[in-house]
Amino acid sequence: MNKKSIILIGVFIVLRITACKSTQNNTNTSDSLLQKSESGIEIDSIILDTTVYPTDNNCIAKVLTTGTFHNDEVNPDDNQTQWFGLFSSRDKYYLKQTLINITNVYDPILDQDDEATGWEVTTEHTDTCLILIEQLPFLTDRNIENILLQKNEIYPQDTIKFEYCGRKYYIYATGLNKEGNILNYKLYLITTIDNKAYKTLLVSMPFFEGKMINIIFAGDIDGDNILDLLIDTSNHYNGERLTVYLSKPATNQQLITPIGMHLSVGC
Repeated sequence: MNKKSIILIGVFIVLRITACKSTQNNTNTSDSLLQKSESGIEIDSIILDTTVYPTDNNCIAKVLTTGTFHNDEVNPDDNQTQWFGLFSSRDKYYLKQTLINITNVYDPILDQDDEATGWEVTTEHTDTCLILIEQLPFLTDRNIENILLQKNEIYPQDTIKFEYCGRKYYIYATGLNKEGNILNYKLYLITTIDNKAYKTLLVSMPFFEGKMINIIFAGDIDGDNILDLLIDTSNHYNGERLTVYLSKPATNQQLITPIGMHLSVGC
């Protein structure tokens, strides 16, 4: 695949950049919010909703993943950035400050035999790195208790319920399923904090091409006893868009907010 094709796939994944949809915060219980959402599940029109959320316009920090990438998917200057890595080791998870190394490597998709335009990103740790997050004032080295969700791909009309740090959560999706094609997809997170119910939009996607939104990790990354998420928000089978959602930077109207994403494509 040539570089023009790679760019086209990236455009397809991102679709059209639009303004962030606001979330809601009221005094209803999280149960009542869920009931209202489920009772209004047919509100989504057959007319294609072109809203894409989140986009990089919503982000406040750099996010990076380890592995090998095409030239335009990594900035080599990020070698100088201070990073925290979310690591896993034997089913245990932890956040730890880490050095990274970005080196040129041969790109088997785009390079000629004598070229090395690709990038390889590694860390100083041997444990598996789920995501790298640019240093933020509230991030510290810490162990993280994760929660295994009932399912990681939430289809329209699906709801999962769970408890984390003594708080009940719901994740549910709306949208249309037309002969296996998911349209007007939206993914939400609901909980109640201090007698206030929060309903937060996580993802809005008009359609998909051979891939579904995938929740990679659920746990308290930033240390405030509120659930944070790592989600692959790509809608294309040849793309990955790892997006970090944290609670500490969220506004009073939000439960969690996207703080950074890293987009990459395959062949």
